[in-house]
Amino acid sequence: MKKYIGLIFAFIFISQSCLSDTIEVDFKVLDRNINFYMADYVNKINKKKEAEIFGYSPEGGMIIADFDEENNILFFKSYLFFETGKIKYECYFVEDNVKYFLKTTYRYNLPVSDVNSESTSKEIEKMIILDNRIYLLNAETNQYNLFKNDRYIPLITEFLEAVR
Repeated sequence: MKKYIGLIFAFIFISQSCLSDTIEVDFKVLDRNINFYMADYVNKINKKKEAEIFGYSPEGGMIIADFDEENNILFFKSYLFFETGKIKYECYFVEDNVKYFLKTTYRYNLPVSDVNSESTSKEIEKMIILDNRIYLLNAETNQYNLFKNDRYIPLITEFLEAVR
């Protein structure tokens, strides 16, 4: 996995350290390199694990995780369900201290159980986690800025405990 750190994030560190508040990122390069990582990661999957998640939403949740043959986490996808929506988290474990993290929030006009319910909005937040510091993409400036909310680090840890 260490070879991917160079492929995916070398361009991030050209002018700034990972401890700064802003990271200059060419988003097209980031997406291309993440896709390259994912194409190779699929070949490394040795096993999948699933588990239910409780205590994060009134309607429950689930997590699906992929591991390599040494039982290292490669990726997880989790869902938290609410009466009129859901949140999907995706986390790609590029290296021990580097993660690519997405949060997608879906909202519906009626309870999901209603056959007439329709999705009314979808919001995606893209983040890079470097050494347990979260950088959130600002789509207008195409920069990842330090995200002061640290709730995602413990969330990732707790989700992983559910599938270990």
